[in-house]
Amino acid sequence: MKLYLTNRDRMDYYRPHEKSSLPENVLAKIRRVCLGTAGGFHVWGVDCDAVLGNRVDLDFTNGGNGGRYRYCPENELWVDMAYAPPRAAHTLVHEGIEAPLMIHRGLSYNDAHDIANIHEDAVLQAIRRGEVTLPSYAVAVQFVDQWLKAALPSLVGELSG
Repeated sequence: MKLYLTNRDRMDYYRPHEKSSLPENVLAKIRRVCLGTAGGFHVWGVDCDAVLGNRVDLDFTNGGNGGRYRYCPENELWVDMAYAPPRAAHTLVHEGIEAPLMIHRGLSYNDAHDIANIHEDAVLQAIRRGEVTLPSYAVAVQFVDQWLKAALPSLVGELSG
């Protein structure tokens, strides 16, 4: 079986790409449920086992975005469907912060990842304190959308589109 991930598929610095580097049949096995939109991204619940089982990226965990991974379309955020909505929410906040920092600000993956970790941790702590309740994916994605709309303008400036 072909290992799809190449050095060109995991980006330390964003490089524009028009679509996923995966064949459509493999991409269809990975993306399971469109969960809505957040921060201008289409949010997909993905089957992490399909990512691993199709040998796309043996290190894939939690989620992904098109700023880091060429196999993830640029306008998408991915989260592993094995996670409950609260876990999905803080992962999606992370991915939704990281992607625009790489795509629009030109930050390296490491720098964007560090900033995204701060936001992810803030969401995680609010959930742990009981300040945020996310009983469903729909509510989680709405929360992520609100978080990104509040955070992104100060991080990347006003984004078009």
